[in-house]
Amino acid sequence: MRLQNIFVEALGLASLSQAARIYVSSYSGNISTVALTPKADGNLSLTPIALNTGCSPSPSWLELDSITSTLYCTDEGISNSTQASFSSFQTSSNGTLTLLNKIATPNGGVYSTIYSNDAVVAIAH
Repeated sequence: MRLQNIFVEALGLASLSQAARIYVSSYSGNISTVALTPKADGNLSLTPIALNTGCSPSPSWLELDSITSTLYCTDEGISNSTQASFSSFQTSSNGTLTLLNKIATPNGGVYSTIYSNDAVVAIAH
C-alpha cells in the first residue's frame, strides 16, 4: 500500500482528488496550516500556507469543529507553567487563523475534546 493511501485513510478521507487543509501544532509554538495536494504522479504535496503563534508557547492538541469552522488548541505550557492555555480560532478559506479567545488553564494539558451540544470542554493533564 502506498504512503498516500495510508495518509488519506489516516485522515479519514475516502479519496483525495483536490487540495485539503490540515492543521499542525508544534512545540516551536506554531500552528501551521498546510495544503495537502495530490500530484499527477500519485504522490502528495505538503505546502505550508499560513502560520499562527496564538497558542504558544507549546501547543499540544488541535481539534477542528467542522460545523462552526473553529479550531481549538490546547497549550501544554511546557516552557512556562504559568502560560498554559486553551485557545479558539476561526479558520478561513485562505488558511489563516483568527484568534477568538484564549484562557489560562492548569499546566500540562495534552489532549482536549469538545462536547458541542453542551459547550463543554474536557482537557486531559
